[in-house]
Amino acid sequence: YDCPNEKLMEQKRFVKVSLTLDKFRSYVGMIEDEIKDYLNSEASFRTYQMNDINEWGAFSTLKTFSEITILTASRTLQGREIRERLSKDFAQVYSDLDHGFTPLHWMIPGLPLPSYRKRDAAHLKMSSFYQSLIRARRAMPEHEREDDVMSSLMLQKYRDGTPLPDHEIAHILIALLMAG
Repeated sequence: YDCPNEKLMEQKRFVKVSLTLDKFRSYVGMIEDEIKDYLNSEASFRTYQMNDINEWGAFSTLKTFSEITILTASRTLQGREIRERLSKDFAQVYSDLDHGFTPLHWMIPGLPLPSYRKRDAAHLKMSSFYQSLIRARRAMPEHEREDDVMSSLMLQKYRDGTPLPDHEIAHILIALLMAG
């Protein structure tokens, strides 16, 4: 949303490739696998892992659902390669960015508050993460690249023929993860 509306509409068109009904159907199994893997590996779910129906466990719903959202959204909307490089710890970076989207942040963009600094640091970290993956992907032969939204974005051009720059691809991927 930090660009002219005409450009935003083109960027939305670029992303639609991963938002089709067929793609959504294919995401169901991926989401199921991610949740099973999470439940089977997270220490908070030892009772579940032991299959002990006589014991009760406890977990932080906010932390758990934040982590699961990152893992499932990255796997489904962004592909296996991106998912494999993201850990559940990335949920904190995501949270720092997310907490930087409040009315105050939009009305007074440059206040020297901790939430602003965390937001900016999170954005820089996420952007650097994606741009490093894009650079690595560009160095690969095209036939070895995963068929995912990042590869699709790397091939996109605006109506005037200008290719989508890497930093814009990274920011679109961040927006897609936030929407996940």
